[in-house]
Parts: sequence; structure tokens; C-alpha cells
Amino acid sequence: MNDIMKRNLFTYATKELSQDAFLMWLFNNYDDEEVAPVAYALIREFCGLEDDEKIVDLHMRAQEHKIDISVYFETDKTRKYALFIEDKVDSAEHDQLGNYNKYSDLKDRKVTKVYYKTGYSYPDELQRVAKAGWKFFTPDEICNLLRPFANSENQIVRMYIQLVIARNEALSVTEKPERSETAVDFLKWLTFFNKTVIPHLEEVFDSNNISFGAWRPGQYPYICMVARYKDKENIPYLEIRSRDCLGGNFRALVLCYGMDDAFVTLQKELIERIKASELYESKNVHYFKKGKAIVPKQIGYTKKDALKATTTEEFIESVKIAVEAYLVLMKEWDK
Repeated sequence: MNDIMKRNLFTYATKELSQDAFLMWLFNNYDDEEVAPVAYALIREFCGLEDDEKIVDLHMRAQEHKIDISVYFETDKTRKYALFIEDKVDSAEHDQLGNYNKYSDLKDRKVTKVYYKTGYSYPDELQRVAKAGWKFFTPDEICNLLRPFANSENQIVRMYIQLVIARNEALSVTEKPERSETAVDFLKWLTFFNKTVIPHLEEVFDSNNISFGAWRPGQYPYICMVARYKDKENIPYLEIRSRDCLGGNFRALVLCYGMDDAFVTLQKELIERIKASELYESKNVHYFKKGKAIVPKQIGYTKKDALKATTTEEFIESVKIAVEAYLVLMKEWDK
């Protein structure tokens, strides 16, 4: 992390509530000499204001009908506007926009509905936003709007724009990242998995009924990529975590989270196959927690130093080898 980003407030204020707060602060300062040019740049683009049209009154509400930001304002041209913003950083739209539409049909105002995201977007997410009739503003579009103000005299504005630019640059990553520490690092890994690694794997394993996906699991400090069978729920899966693949190291895990207890016998048989594997091992499997018997969840992982991943090419090859070995282990599952 460079010194500028170490000193940046938004390096540490990474949640959507922080971005909500910035946008509300920005719009509420539409009449501030330093902030107004940035606020107007966004509002003009979002709502279609004329270049000489000025806001004369503005008020906002947070989480009105669960919509992140609702902005109501009037201009000197006696026009009334309503701007609804659903704000995302790293999470995705989950079918809420259609429900929000019930509250945005205002007859006395020009209504604009904006889906504002500064993180990675999935194709199905774009489709849901379009179907709901909201305007999708991508990180690249947001950067284009904000970049002219990167040297703003206002420190908060400068820091936010620095972060948005850094996040947008992370979305262009094609090579294996070197760190897994900050939110920008996680975005680089997510992009790398989805745009570089997974397309390669889908081509190689097209006929194996395996699906691949990458995401950040909750607030855990890493990005995970998962390989699992498409048509089975109760089956172990393979997971590779960004934090386990730094400094040339590589580790893949065989996990059983979300499985029914009815499959314990099969899990035990799989553990024995893992123990006999050349690539995987199954040491320190936990059958008890706080003195109570449990079904083991982490049942195997690649042996230390068995695979290396210093370069992008080595990483992809190591993932390929790990998946191939996982498929061999799973041949005897639930025949």
C-alpha cells in the first residue's frame, strides 16, 4: 500500500454505509464552494440538469423504504426532481430494485433511479438492474465523472476520488496480485479469479460438470475461488483463498460446509482417500469441538510446497493440478 492510500480515510471506511455517508455529505454541500462542482457533476449526469440550472432547495433521506439514498430537490427553473440511489461497493443487487420501484413513482417530480457501484459486477447483476429500469453507473463511468476533480481543495473529496480510481484500476487486473490485505487488494483478487483464472478453468474442465465461482465470503479478509459439482448439493468442494497464495505459496482446501450429517460415512471414506493422495493430506481433522462430537468441515488440503504459484502462469497451472486431483478423489463419492 502506498503512502497516499495509507493516509486515505476510505482505505479503512470500506463499507457501503461509508459510501452512503460520503454521497449524502456531498449532495448536502451542493452550495459549498469547494464541494459544489463535484456534487453538480454527479447530479447533472444522473438527473439531466441543464448546465446553468441551479439547485435552490435540497433534502435527503437515508433508507427510506430501504432505498439507500433518496434526494429531493428543486431548481431555479422551478423544476422538481427525485433521485433514488442504490449504493454498492462489493455486494451485489439481490432483487430489491423491483420492490423499490413501488415507492419511486412520483407524479410531481422528475424521477431518476441510479444503481451506483464501485466494485465488481456480475453479468446476471447487470441484467437484473436493467430489468428493474435503473441506470447502472459502473466504476469506470463514475471515475470519468470524478477524475476532473482529483485535485480538489477539499480533502474528503480528494480521498474519495483516489479510492474510486484505485478500485477502478483493480478491475483491470489480469496478473496474480502480490498482496491480500486491503479492500482494493481483495478487488484485484476477485477480478483476477473471475477474468483470468476461471475462464481458463472452464475451458479445460468443460466436460467435467464442474462450476467455478469467486467472491468475498462475508467480511472474512480474503477472496475465495470455489470448484464444485453443478448438480449436487451434498458434496465436498474445493476452495482456494487469496491469503493462502502469497509469496509464491499455494494451498487448496477440500471442504464440507453445508452438508447433511447423512453423508458422514462418505466423508470418512474420502478422508482416507485424501490421506493416501500424493497431492493432498488430511492432518489435524477436528471431530470434536469444545468436547462435543462434530462432523468435520475441513477434511483436506494440498501438501506444503507441493505446488508453487509465484507467477500468473504457475498459479493457473497449480489450480489446474489441484482441481484434477480433486476430481480423482471424488470419483468414488456417492456412486
